[in-house]
Amino acid sequence: MGGLTFQAGRNFFIYAGAGYGKYEVLYEIKEYSYEDDALLGTDYGRDETLSVKGPALEAGIILRTGKVLLMGGANVINFKMPGWSAGIGLSF
Repeated sequence: MGGLTFQAGRNFFIYAGAGYGKYEVLYEIKEYSYEDDALLGTDYGRDETLSVKGPALEAGIILRTGKVLLMGGANVINFKMPGWSAGIGLSF
């Protein structure tokens, strides 16, 4: 992701960015022997209908309260997987 931040007010910022994103849904599969029901190993299966990858966009706001930064925004991967983001940071 790369993007820009714009200071809209003394303690108010707006940011937007773009890049490449990947979201995968994996299922753990345990394989057993038919003869003695012993565990043979573990494998993973990828859910093709729920997994997405492609262009990613994100936008949001940052509020500064003293040295603490509060951030909230929205993002989307390949225009199929919307999501929300939030964070807390420190300003030096």
